[in-house]
Amino acid sequence: MRSAMCAFLPVLAIGVFLLLAFGLSENRKAVRWKAVGSCFLAVVLLAVFFIRTPWGVKVQEKSGVGITLLVECADVGTRSLFHSELISGQYACAAFSVLPSIIFIGGLTAILFHLGILQFLIRLLAAVVTRVAGITGAEALIAAANIFLGMVEAPFLVRPYLAKFTRSELFCMMTCGMATIAGGVMVAYASMLQKAGTPPGHLV
Repeated sequence: MRSAMCAFLPVLAIGVFLLLAFGLSENRKAVRWKAVGSCFLAVVLLAVFFIRTPWGVKVQEKSGVGITLLVECADVGTRSLFHSELISGQYACAAFSVLPSIIFIGGLTAILFHLGILQFLIRLLAAVVTRVAGITGAEALIAAANIFLGMVEAPFLVRPYLAKFTRSELFCMMTCGMATIAGGVMVAYASMLQKAGTPPGHLV
């Protein structure tokens, strides 16, 4: 009974959020239910893949190893700059233990962007999102970029088009930003989880 309730509650929560979004909509006739359904189905399939299949579990584990490696690299750099007491000792604080990892990932992201690797990944993800969700290219680009760059930097990729964005597109952009965490922040969270002995793979 308890397991059935645990499985039912997330479905109920999703239904409540959909009803709230529909109820607060300014133009309910313009809601594209096909896009809503395809996105919901994609989320369910991804959840099943990552939780129920051996390949998905392996991807999570490998992602966790990769994130842990990034955290360790950031930690090595931090310890070469600051005293160990400021990082993990009596006087430890976020400014010395967490923020350096965000700066490290920011630098790594800038290098990948300069080499053109990040743009390739973003375009690839944007193409997939456009097909699945049926949204505009600019919206898909922002949604894909949010994974790597974060809410502040991602809109700069479509800066020339921002002035022509509709309210719907602006809302989509803000929602994507609120629903994702940037790479730097993800590594910061991972470093906190690592200290607590929790594997960081599920953050991906």
